[in-house]
Amino acid sequence: MSDDMGVVFDIRRYSIHDGPGIRTTVFMKGCPLSCWWCHNPEGISFKPELRYRPERCVSCGACVGVCPTGATTTVGGFQPMLCNACGACADVCPSGAREIAGNSYSVNDIVRITMADEPFYDSSCGGVTFSGGEPLSQPAFVIAAARALKEHRIRVTIDTSGFTGTDTIIEVSKDTNLFLYDLKYMNDETHQLMTGVSNKIIHDNIRVLADNGADVMVSVPLVPGCTDDEANLSATARFIVSLKPSGRSTPYPVRILPYHDSARSKYARMSIPYRCESTPVPDATAINRAIAIFLAEGIDAVTGGL
Repeated sequence: MSDDMGVVFDIRRYSIHDGPGIRTTVFMKGCPLSCWWCHNPEGISFKPELRYRPERCVSCGACVGVCPTGATTTVGGFQPMLCNACGACADVCPSGAREIAGNSYSVNDIVRITMADEPFYDSSCGGVTFSGGEPLSQPAFVIAAARALKEHRIRVTIDTSGFTGTDTIIEVSKDTNLFLYDLKYMNDETHQLMTGVSNKIIHDNIRVLADNGADVMVSVPLVPGCTDDEANLSATARFIVSLKPSGRSTPYPVRILPYHDSARSKYARMSIPYRCESTPVPDATAINRAIAIFLAEGIDAVTGGL
């Protein structure tokens, strides 16, 4: 695929949780992490995938006759291991029970789609957010799209795990107004256990952003039994204080992202096991305790939905 093309699994307009103001969020497909609590399982694989919603099925049988692999042989039936995400069943499904997660877009497509909401960006100091998945796993496309949007005076936010090449972070920062930057767990061994990757490059890259004076808001997922222990939150706060961003007199702000269980149905639709099946939603006491840890270190902390 050329640098001008990227694979996107969703474009959400009028978003108010993915950066300042009213935004259009472009969800890029593919992520090198495998976080236990991932709330966008459709963004993990780099390949298009079929999402099947049996509750929407009207038993019309249209999908049975068009499936070339035998993944759908009976009304309401689906064998995900046989599916190659060709999209034939989704094309004929009248109820949206079957849909493809992952379609190719050009940079011009992204500019055209997002520019339609330019009046909302102007009135709210909003813009376009690239999320995922991990948007910087398609670096050439996101860099090109951010540059094109900047030429149209559209503010760009990158919602990232930070797990990418340092050259990519430096290059995309030239056309990015804000990074929403995840810090999931400070101990590297535990980070590898829960996400599948080391946090070394993640920490190195946020240091580079701080040294270069980039605007960053740190995102801290609050997942009971995973990331919410006091030792991790305190270590995260101390690390943020140590960054000393160029041009700022205060540490980077933090948004606490309380875990929610709305992703459970997504995993079921895609026949993917869910590691956090029995994880509870953190209550107000847990959220306020986490916020207090950061406030005690002089870090501005707020809460926001994950």
